[in-house]
Amino acid sequence: MEDAGNILMFLPGTHEIRKTIELLESGSATRGWDVFPLYSALPPAAQEAAIAPGPRPKIIVATNVAETSLTIDGVRTVIDSGFARIASFEARRGINTLLIRKIARAAAEQRAGRAGRTAPGRCFRLWSEADHAKRAEFESPEVHRVELAEAFLLLKASGVEDLRGFRWLDAPTTESHDRAERLLHDLSATDTGGRLTDEGRQMASLPLEPRFARLLLAGKEHGCVAETAFIASAVQGEGIFTNKRVGVSRKDFIYPDDDTDFAGEYRAFDSAAGMNFDPQRCGQLGILARGARETAQSLDRLLSLAKNFGWPVERIDFPKRHEAIGKAMLAAFSDQLAIRFSQGTLACRLVGNRRGKLDEESCVKNAPAFVAAEITEVEAREVITHLKRATAIDPAWLAELFPDDLSETDGAAYDETRRRVVSRKQTVFRDLVLESKESDHNVNLDKAAGILAARVLTGELILKNWDDQVEQWTTRLQFLSTAMPELGMPTWTEQDKADAIAQICHGHVAYKDIKEANPWPVLKEWLNHTQRMALDSYCPERVNLPNGHSAKVTYQPGKDPFISVRVSHLFGVWDTPTICNGRMPLLVHILTPGQKPWNMTKDLRNFWASGYFQMKKDVAGRYPRHPWPDDPKTYVPQPRK
Repeated sequence: MEDAGNILMFLPGTHEIRKTIELLESGSATRGWDVFPLYSALPPAAQEAAIAPGPRPKIIVATNVAETSLTIDGVRTVIDSGFARIASFEARRGINTLLIRKIARAAAEQRAGRAGRTAPGRCFRLWSEADHAKRAEFESPEVHRVELAEAFLLLKASGVEDLRGFRWLDAPTTESHDRAERLLHDLSATDTGGRLTDEGRQMASLPLEPRFARLLLAGKEHGCVAETAFIASAVQGEGIFTNKRVGVSRKDFIYPDDDTDFAGEYRAFDSAAGMNFDPQRCGQLGILARGARETAQSLDRLLSLAKNFGWPVERIDFPKRHEAIGKAMLAAFSDQLAIRFSQGTLACRLVGNRRGKLDEESCVKNAPAFVAAEITEVEAREVITHLKRATAIDPAWLAELFPDDLSETDGAAYDETRRRVVSRKQTVFRDLVLESKESDHNVNLDKAAGILAARVLTGELILKNWDDQVEQWTTRLQFLSTAMPELGMPTWTEQDKADAIAQICHGHVAYKDIKEANPWPVLKEWLNHTQRMALDSYCPERVNLPNGHSAKVTYQPGKDPFISVRVSHLFGVWDTPTICNGRMPLLVHILTPGQKPWNMTKDLRNFWASGYFQMKKDVAGRYPRHPWPDDPKTYVPQPRK
């Protein structure tokens, strides 16, 4: 390390700093060097010792606090791990946390700039150039990375009412703004107008994330402060159980008659405390000693906070206070309320029109409803949302805690099995259906007509008498309304079709009642007498040809109407037939005597002048018994018998 000067090492956090210092101090390569930690939580005297000049060269092992906030004399070498603990919102636990992430290129340049500020220096980056090129140029603003509910709560408590108009240095995204406002309302911190409630003011006075502030307040209200303090500590911590497979695991601490999975977590925590959080002994029981110790420290802080507020704190007893705990959890996690689809599956419906799967080791499998304190999305062939750390809920508590979010609907629904509409009464919490009852009686006929019509339109149900003749009628109507708008004919849109089918279905609730329904009474009433006459006159079903024959007119949406006529029936028809009072020439499909298409034209004069002779040359040999005069205009066709 010749000419290294003082060395500044950048590591993500205090845990990594402690480990690194232990290794440096135990090795021989650093003899003659002083090793100092540097991070924001250090006492001021320790921070001063790290940056103050000294008689010996030093190694400063720091977090990103040393990137820009201070200059350390004599630093000529920077060793950069390329990582930092960056504030982010962790959806799994619903909290803002510090996660280890790769730093941006701009942060790397800042770190490199710490070397050589007072003398030539160098920087060693512990990642590749290819990795460096893939990194973001700048860190995204923290306001775009974290959950804003806590910031919004504090702003509202300080008197800021218009958060959208607030002069942010970097404005939050609309999505994060809406999410924060919605969460505060779900936690009863704000009313429907976004104004702070009494609960919200109390929550703002607690040094906790809003969800866990609400949990502790609900614990005080329902008499389970100690239990809610433990839950808040456990959820916000690293976790009490390990992911390693050992003889004893999480499921051994959860009893079937528990009302919350946290009862099992507390048993494991209590066992860890009884072993003085010994890593080896805890590990044999599937307990993460470090996580349990962290939970204990957090629990002590929260219980001290509660005692300072004068709240009653009793010994933790989950079975004794199961109803109080359930109500407190519902108050804090109402946005994560779930109901299983049936007793035969772990699949669940959640508030927010979401779906999830209950943890198979959970104790609340038989509960009518539950709240999940932890939601994890796992992406495999599809994204699966796992619901963990569940607490059983009695749906009747919703009327007590959230009366404004409960509603009852009286509507109609389609029974797929019987193919009929039934009446359906539902009890709904926000958008989650709690209870649904169906009956064949008192079905709303207007709603039934709409439901049946919708399935007819998708093709699921077939009206047997809605045939090609009906489709031709509707296409004729649409064509005429476009071709001759001065007539003021009704249009025929998809909505018109839906309305007509709904009229056909009206008064019925089952497919068997509409399957053979006759559509013509409804369609005939669609037009008055004058309009029906105009439709038949200007867009007829058939046209009469000058030679005594007639031809069916085929109408197709978006295409020209056409007739299909054998050439032998066209003798004497020298001009193209028209509809719409002569405005619209028909497309003529000219057929061979064998009824096979030969040509299409809107100009019969040109056909007789040249096309006919080519057709005679190509086709006459195959149909010798049919007339092929050299001069078609001199040919007198035989009258129709």
